[in-house]
Amino acid sequence: MDSSKLNDWLQVVGLFGVIGSLLFVGLQMQQDREVAILAAYQARSDLTAETIVSLMDNDEYRAAEIKFRSGGGNLDSLSPEDYQLIMMRAAAQMYMTENVFFQYESGFLPEDHWQKSRRILKDSLRNEPMRRTYEERPEGWRPSFGAIVEQLIAELDMEEKKNP
Repeated sequence: MDSSKLNDWLQVVGLFGVIGSLLFVGLQMQQDREVAILAAYQARSDLTAETIVSLMDNDEYRAAEIKFRSGGGNLDSLSPEDYQLIMMRAAAQMYMTENVFFQYESGFLPEDHWQKSRRILKDSLRNEPMRRTYEERPEGWRPSFGAIVEQLIAELDMEEKKNP
């Protein structure tokens, strides 16, 4: 075999080596992305569970929640301390939902998960604390999340007009 044919064969072998390396790198990147998605999901789950447990362990919060619910969900009837506790919980829920939306936008959450979170957000915006949390500082949220909240509030207002 002459040297030019040997050189051609070595180039072909080298080309297959490069292609194989690229395939391996692509598979590794896909696996790393899946691990990141799983870690993000676990972190969200842990944070949600932690928040719920901390609220249930807080006697002051539970008392404020009972007053709020027994008062027909009217924030203005609460003491300043109770108001603050209820609003802090609403803000925590809003921040967690904004984080879920950001992860959805970034490709770390599937569409069905975001749609479920969107329905929960819409239901939560029916209640005064969540709506007031947004409306008191609409500029405090990421613009894309703010647009979603504005859309949901508009939907709720339309539903309210149809079914007073």
